[in-house]
Amino acid sequence: MRIARFWQLACIVTLAGNAALASPITYTMTATASGTFAGTPFANAAITVTSVADTSQVFTTLPPDAVYDVFPSSSSISIAGFATATFTDQTFWEDPNGSGDIIFGVVNGPDYGFAFCSSCDGLLGFLNFNNSSYDLQSSFGPVSGGPDFEIEVFNAFQNIPTSEGSLSLDVVSNDMFTAVSASTLIDFQGGPSSMPVPLPSGLQVAEVTGTIGGFGSQDYYSFLWDGGAFDAAASITGAPNAEASYLFSEGVAGSCSSGGTATLDSSDSFAGTIGIADLAPGQYCIGIDATSLNDPGFTLNFNTPVTGTGTPEPSGFLLLSIGLGMISVLRLTKRSREHS
Repeated sequence: MRIARFWQLACIVTLAGNAALASPITYTMTATASGTFAGTPFANAAITVTSVADTSQVFTTLPPDAVYDVFPSSSSISIAGFATATFTDQTFWEDPNGSGDIIFGVVNGPDYGFAFCSSCDGLLGFLNFNNSSYDLQSSFGPVSGGPDFEIEVFNAFQNIPTSEGSLSLDVVSNDMFTAVSASTLIDFQGGPSSMPVPLPSGLQVAEVTGTIGGFGSQDYYSFLWDGGAFDAAASITGAPNAEASYLFSEGVAGSCSSGGTATLDSSDSFAGTIGIADLAPGQYCIGIDATSLNDPGFTLNFNTPVTGTGTPEPSGFLLLSIGLGMISVLRLTKRSREHS
């Protein structure tokens, strides 16, 4: 039955209008599980599977009984007592037949084209959350279901390769699914490392863009992290010459460099990445130092979205500016009439 579902994907079409609405999205499945990881058994441990994808990459079969699928750019699993691991095979999320089921799985064959997915295995999942379908394109949940049917019925999650070793799950319960669509903050300027600008409160942020001034300027931001594998990248656009250099760093508030640093210069095309295998939950800051005189643009990408710590959201600043501007215009108009 599971294999037949994927043969349907030969007639997959991209959801209409997706490109205009594309945004990063993070899917998370938590559960309690027993099994074996890298040869070490574990029992009744908390597990978390996390994937990062783009809503423009969601596909569906033609109706009726539309199947929603997405192949995320990366997926990881955290098991209590072990290091966070990355799945080394391509993974997928699916709502089969628009039925309100959720499946996470691995494409463990070398040829995983939509029409050739006989080797796809659903690994985690449950049936009928609220009896409504989910198109994998927006924030959703948390929702939960009954026993994990992929494990209990198909016994599918066995000998799955990861960056930390082979993983097998024998018993899984308490599955819970959440999807969070992240935002891009455009031209959102930061502050010094001693006083980083908080990302907007409660907002899931995947990308920040801005410009950084001359020598000694800083653009740093504070954010909340829920724990697990952390990966962020920075790039500079418009650097004037080969001698230009910038420092990209992440860490606890105050220093903003205890987690990791990367130099952005001509040797790496002014782009770098900071990766931390298992960053503890807490509040952190991240940003860039300028060691050049020009005023280039920069982009910060959070491969796993982070949560903001400040308020209001950028739209709030915009509305406040508009409101103050309107008040000023009214005052000037009133004064002009009084003088007349």
